[in-house]
Amino acid sequence: MTIEFFNVLFIINTILIDILAVVFFNQGLHMILSFVLPPLKYKDTDINKTYGFLIAARNEKDNIVNIVESIKAQNYDKDKIKIFVVADNCKDNTAELARNAGAIVFERFNLQEIGKSYALEYAFEEIYKDENNNDIDAFFIFDADNILDNDYTKEMNKAFVSGKEIITSCRLSKNFSDSWLAGVSSFMFFREDRQIHNNRSRLNIGTYVSGTGYLISARLIKEFKYWPFHTMTEDIELSAYVASRGIKIAYCSKAKFYDEQPISLKQFWIQRMRWCKGTHQVFFKEGGHLFLGFFKKQPLSAWGMFVHTIPLPAISFMWFCIYLIMGFVYFLIAKVPFDVYWTECLKQCISNFIYPVFIGEIAAIVLVIECWKWIDAKWYKKILYAILFPFGMMLFLPITVCALFKRKIKWKPTNNIK
Repeated sequence: MTIEFFNVLFIINTILIDILAVVFFNQGLHMILSFVLPPLKYKDTDINKTYGFLIAARNEKDNIVNIVESIKAQNYDKDKIKIFVVADNCKDNTAELARNAGAIVFERFNLQEIGKSYALEYAFEEIYKDENNNDIDAFFIFDADNILDNDYTKEMNKAFVSGKEIITSCRLSKNFSDSWLAGVSSFMFFREDRQIHNNRSRLNIGTYVSGTGYLISARLIKEFKYWPFHTMTEDIELSAYVASRGIKIAYCSKAKFYDEQPISLKQFWIQRMRWCKGTHQVFFKEGGHLFLGFFKKQPLSAWGMFVHTIPLPAISFMWFCIYLIMGFVYFLIAKVPFDVYWTECLKQCISNFIYPVFIGEIAAIVLVIECWKWIDAKWYKKILYAILFPFGMMLFLPITVCALFKRKIKWKPTNNIK
């Protein structure tokens, strides 16, 4: 009986490992392809579309003027740019500063519906109350702590004119050197840019948007009835929604902007907890649509988002703990020598943790080579933070498990967390 029981445990564990290997095989494939697939280039154009820049800001008095000024400094027809700021439940003078800097400001006060998604919904409702804004062809979504490269709009305009309706851009780091966690977070977005977004664009597979720095056409905004995406990760919900319905998200590597990364463990934990909880919400809301989307006209886009949202890391981590505990009980009942159990534990640790760390280290080395010129830091920090990259990513395991079981997670602006 005990032998049969352990065999069942072993079979379940083997099946789960095999599933993980199949599901995440594309991660290694992306790493290899990033060496051979150059960035996608969009043709120059004389057509200048009209854009609305929408910034959701909550208590951002230290940042709001900088992003407004960086938008105003774009190498693009100034008459084709409109800047909107939604000052969301602000207790400081964010609205006043944004208005003085030249933005059109909407002030929102609603403590029942907290979060960026509700601020975006309110902003679009206010924007379209003014008929003069009907000439806007597309909107850029940004956070208040972002800074844009001067050619950002020009490069994104090329991609939009080519027919792309949702486009994400190249996200670089403002504060790579501030801490090892800021470096790890930066590498995460370098990996998205170089090894995911770029590859998917080159292979004509839809990618996803990630928080900030993306364009969405006014046509789609109106089709969606402004902003119906209200999970804790409205960006991933948008990505899953369009992927399951055959709309591909494009990537523009030449459109660069700079984002601020968390520097403390508390900031990192709270931000990633929100991300993980939101991603789980998206899976339970859109997972069925994504699975069915695999059998429709854009199967690879739907499959990519299905893998992105499924809580397999949490499930596999919990199962691994259960496997070790139940295995220990079996060995006690069967009176198997402890060294046999210890050997089995070591084997499972290697297969579940050591191999991913090893692969993560290879990915980080590849990223350092590919993104060396993007990183504003001393050479030794580039190398050190690359070494620490997979260990920082391992923090996602306890975070994603906590997020799976924690019922309510309050939205908090990361820059206000000490």
